[in-house]
Amino acid sequence: MSAFLEVIAEPLDEDAVRPYGRMIAVPKGHIADFSGEGWQCWVPLAELEDGLQWQAGLVHSAARPLLVSEMESHLERPEIVFALDRPLVQTVALPDETNLSIPDVRSVKAFVIQPGQGLFMEKGIWHGVGLPAGVEGVVYLFLLGNGELYEAGENSGWVPFAGGMVAQVRVG
Repeated sequence: MSAFLEVIAEPLDEDAVRPYGRMIAVPKGHIADFSGEGWQCWVPLAELEDGLQWQAGLVHSAARPLLVSEMESHLERPEIVFALDRPLVQTVALPDETNLSIPDVRSVKAFVIQPGQGLFMEKGIWHGVGLPAGVEGVVYLFLLGNGELYEAGENSGWVPFAGGMVAQVRVG
């Protein structure tokens, strides 16, 4: 039987996300860098770093209970997620202080990412699959620093929380 920890999903905010990464969004009140009839463009919103090449992918996450029992981490490369069609809930966690190869369930945070916003997750940050913030599924874009699927020293897949813990996310 699993033990549950309730995690309240909060709006994506620069200060709240700082231990895990950076918020990517058009700054409030910022005038578009380029525009034309019927369109506006803000660039750059984020810089790719370390000369990394990036891989892009799409995920469809079906509507379901917002439960997180496992996470993944990339020690050698960051990951960016962008909400495209609907709000996305992204869970993140720090490594467990006593065992760096597992996520620390006590540090789990959940952020609601609105369409047009993104979350830059630093190298080594644990994260779950993106979850729909509403009653319908969600499609989101991810960018992952190039490399082998799992490089040496990187966790090879999804790792459960210690003790079978499950984070139960509630959208506030």
